[in-house]
Amino acid sequence: MRNPQKEETVAQLREKVETSQATFLAEFRALPMPALTALRRQIREAGGELKVVKNTLLRLATQDTPAHLDEYLTGPTAAVFAYSDPVAVAKAVAAFMRDNKNFSLKGGFFEGRVYPGDQVRALADMPTREQLQAQVVGSIMSPLTGFVGTLNGTVASFVFTLMAIADKRREQGESAEGEVDMATTEELIEQLGNMTVFQLVELSKALQEKFGVSAAMPVAAVGAPAAAGAAEAAPAEEEQTSFDVILASAGDERIQVIKAIREITNLGLGDAKSFVDSAPVKVKEGVTKEEAEAIRAKLEEQGAAVEIK
Repeated sequence: MRNPQKEETVAQLREKVETSQATFLAEFRALPMPALTALRRQIREAGGELKVVKNTLLRLATQDTPAHLDEYLTGPTAAVFAYSDPVAVAKAVAAFMRDNKNFSLKGGFFEGRVYPGDQVRALADMPTREQLQAQVVGSIMSPLTGFVGTLNGTVASFVFTLMAIADKRREQGESAEGEVDMATTEELIEQLGNMTVFQLVELSKALQEKFGVSAAMPVAAVGAPAAAGAAEAAPAEEEQTSFDVILASAGDERIQVIKAIREITNLGLGDAKSFVDSAPVKVKEGVTKEEAEAIRAKLEEQGAAVEIK
């Protein structure tokens, strides 16, 4: 016998899985309601949504989708949907877990792959995929000192690995001259651009093992003085490469702002309403200056108050 209410719930969950950038599953036991309410707010501010779900219904909702999460659909389940930046949502969840031991990540679906809970938790310690790409591109265009200054974490490890391989080949007498196959280079750049954060980390480790190098910062990168007074020069100020867009208030044209938010974040109508009503809230995190300005212009056109940080 058909159950219209059940079918509607399954359809809503499927929409959330398909429209979100990532879906995380967590287990909670004896979690006080005030704590759960606080977590909902933190996740919403990061651009996501938390829903307590029935495993049977979520299993039906993920059928025929790439999000094969059946192995994690056991025990009490809270589904976290990241509509904008999965890393920002993961950071919010990780911060909550530090003070609430009864809440733990079981697994998740991110960038086309299913990951166990520990790797989902590791997302919180990583820069966003856009930050990785922006930092690499900006670093390549900068002088060596600026190049090192803008790098950190995962991207530093990856790029320093490449630098170490190049140094080792020079030491072995390999010439720096020669023709470069641009087609191959472009293909490699495209492949790197399509890699997930986890894949970049694994590639860096594999390169270090393959060529016997370390991802430690090269001595030359510290910037040996070119002249006697160079050591006294003030360090160059780092240029900001990533920005957060914050909806400060919806203004008088709330409906138009909700429509704009749906276009920007792919949120459903109900979620977009809740998102706008929770202002001030981050719309996007870790985006380029150009994208941040475009989002601000789109929202301000509808009468919203927007900040870029």
